[in-house]
Amino acid sequence: MIVAVTGNTGAGKTIVAGLFAEWGAETIDADSIGRDVWQSDRAIQRQIAVTLGEEVLGANGGVNRRSLGRVVFSDLAKLEAFDRIVQPALRARIASILKEARASAGKIHVLDAALLFEWGLEKRVDLVVAVVADPSVRAERIARRDGRPPNEAVDRVKSQTDEAAGAARADVIIENNGTRNDLERKARQVWNDLIRKEEKGHA
Repeated sequence: MIVAVTGNTGAGKTIVAGLFAEWGAETIDADSIGRDVWQSDRAIQRQIAVTLGEEVLGANGGVNRRSLGRVVFSDLAKLEAFDRIVQPALRARIASILKEARASAGKIHVLDAALLFEWGLEKRVDLVVAVVADPSVRAERIARRDGRPPNEAVDRVKSQTDEAAGAARADVIIENNGTRNDLERKARQVWNDLIRKEEKGHA
């Protein structure tokens, strides 16, 4: 079984995916794969710099992740341009990984992907779990987690897609406006359901 965990930044999707991993899932981190795609490909980096400007470059001449974030999360058009550059190689890489996962029977594989629907990856999984939280809660978490000024955290929240639209397309929704313990309890309930589905599918 392949399960996608999605949600906007600060909602807690990576925490949920991490809990699933602790409880036995094999995880596939789409964000890490995405970073590897553009960080390891000089041609993609050059295209990013040409499209978004040299302000995204670091001292070594490569794309600096933090500078890139400041640019794309404050300008929706630039974020969309960045996605258009990276998305083809990213989708191909993830499709290959999911194909291998599909051949591994008897395991639950978790795809941790913030842009699941934007990348069309929901068609390649069996079930989608969306983790949601109020925008103000997410902004506060981002500022605390990343050490960002509050205005940058708010810009990042505003740059993301409508959370309600994504949640409406999910099979399971986990609301995360409370404590870590609250989230873990809800995630455990979902995990237990996944185990039952997996066992039933291979009975």
